[in-house]
Amino acid sequence: MLGGILWIALGVLSAPLRVVCFNGHWCGACAAQAPAWQRFARAHTEAVLVDVDQPQSSAYRRYGFLWEKERSMPLTVWVSGDRILEQHAGVLSLTELQRITRHWGHQL
Repeated sequence: MLGGILWIALGVLSAPLRVVCFNGHWCGACAAQAPAWQRFARAHTEAVLVDVDQPQSSAYRRYGFLWEKERSMPLTVWVSGDRILEQHAGVLSLTELQRITRHWGHQL
């Protein structure tokens, strides 16, 4: 049994970090965060932008359940596998996005 638990724990820890940001074209706060998010996403392959008005998109199908629980925007969620590490509702600066991502990147 211990081997099974260890394997599960290693599977969670080895899951890639994803930074998922939910937004909508009609969201004023999302527009305010857009420049910081765009700069962040260019430098971070783990960044995933999800348009809540496109539920048929692959990004929404994969991560939409995170937004459906919270319903705030912009909502930024740091996940590893299906485990929520941290989430923030509201506008984040580029510095904040980088700091939180760096924190969780070192934790995994």
